[in-house]
Amino acid sequence: MKQHRILLILPAYNEEGKIGRLVKKSKDSIVKDVFVACDGCIDKTAEEAAAAGAIVSSLPQRAGVGHAIRRGVDYALDNDYDVCVVMGGDDQDDPKEIPRLIEKLDSGYDFVIGSRYIPGGRTVNQNLFRFLSTKTYSLFFSIMTLHWISDASNGFRAFLPQVAKRCDLWRKELDGYELEPYLLFDMVKYFRYAEVPVTKYYHLNQSYSKMKPFVDWFNIIKPVMMKTLEDLGGKRPKR
Repeated sequence: MKQHRILLILPAYNEEGKIGRLVKKSKDSIVKDVFVACDGCIDKTAEEAAAAGAIVSSLPQRAGVGHAIRRGVDYALDNDYDVCVVMGGDDQDDPKEIPRLIEKLDSGYDFVIGSRYIPGGRTVNQNLFRFLSTKTYSLFFSIMTLHWISDASNGFRAFLPQVAKRCDLWRKELDGYELEPYLLFDMVKYFRYAEVPVTKYYHLNQSYSKMKPFVDWFNIIKPVMMKTLEDLGGKRPKR
């Protein structure tokens, strides 16, 4: 595996009790630094992350997960990291699986997304609603892009920040959940992408989703529709 300066970006909203252990596990992986984008947290997420060794960027009010991810990408571009890895701050993903994504980047891909639904991937304690909703969304995304993605809502991703810079991510309407499908659309349509198997953990007796039913699912469908219209109009990122 090539040597990289890897920045792990963890968008977080009120993840006290989870973020600390995730940062500690991540510091033992191949990443150089962990960047926690604290999005208007009203608990001790920021303090816990900093104590665990993360670089912490905090906002006094919520700006959205897309805004948080962009802050991480900006930090990577400003500080010469050559790879960004994004995971949720809720400890659903295993940092030990990051090398799988990086190995694909080393093979010539620009963007790699983890999948729980391809051979070698798995889930722990996933309920039926989440299974059906994620599978349905992946089918919708694949139809709209004409490229098969088995786990389009999976937030465990690795990409080259210089490639992401070519996409029009710095738009106010992408501050929320819209940014991740918007970026994925461009990467699937116009760049080199791959999926790798990963494990998604849903820990019992803990809340792991900040998404509002229907409203936020609509917010991840909307940018796919928007990108489809832009694509038909000839608006595409620079290669």
